[in-house]
Amino acid sequence: MDITLADFDGATYHVSTNAQQRNILTVSINWGLISELKRLGLDAQLKRIYGPLLRDSPEPGYDVSLEFDVDGLSAEQKGT
Repeated sequence: MDITLADFDGATYHVSTNAQQRNILTVSINWGLISELKRLGLDAQLKRIYGPLLRDSPEPGYDVSLEFDVDGLSAEQKGT
């Protein structure tokens, strides 16, 4: 899967899976305001909220990336 979405406020999202690891879903965002929010402590908040889901290095061209192992999600987390 490889989907790129755009929002009305200039944010771009990328949702993708790796061909070798289809159970790993990556969600990335590129948004012009993120650099300003990072100066205000965004990184610490993201780590607190998303913990191990937050990638140390975002996907190239994006500001923040999260990785989900969909095989490890509970039925509640999957919405089923």
